[in-house]
Amino acid sequence: MNIDVSSDHGQIDRKIIEDYAESIGYKFPKSYVELLSKHNGLTPQKSYFEFLDHNNKFTDRDLYFYSYGYEEIEIWDEEDRKKYENSIKKYEAIELNQPDEHMYEFMDKHIVIFGECAGGDLLAFDYRDDLDTDEPAITLIYHDDLIQISPTEHKLRTIKLADNFTSFMALLKEDLFLFFLKLT
Repeated sequence: MNIDVSSDHGQIDRKIIEDYAESIGYKFPKSYVELLSKHNGLTPQKSYFEFLDHNNKFTDRDLYFYSYGYEEIEIWDEEDRKKYENSIKKYEAIELNQPDEHMYEFMDKHIVIFGECAGGDLLAFDYRDDLDTDEPAITLIYHDDLIQISPTEHKLRTIKLADNFTSFMALLKEDLFLFFLKLT
């Protein structure tokens, strides 16, 4: 999958991503593994998407992908990049920017977060319909919208965005606001 990159942390061994997926009991989409192995911590140039929300109104978000690695290091130059690459431990691959632990108690099982929107909403692989698939649906998780399931149970609201990762990536476009800023 070729994509215009706004920013990333460089390349990472695809085995780190695959091993992480296996360690949590899932298979990630091949197109996702390929993309993130080339652009760890990706923010695509076309990072904006629109969708119908739970009120059946069009709304929009932008996104960035979480990165894999052992230690979070800001990369400003080639020396930092080498430090980052050397910090990655194949046996301890983690996603660096996972949401706060307390959020997991409000999330459905079999959802694996892979990115975040600027406002704090989360993007996830949704394995609830098929635990063995390597092409899960893509779901948006509202970070601040709890639904009462029972008097003692609440869940974060989710909304399906696409049937799979490739379909989701096809939704991405350049934010028109940012596009017009570039023109001025």
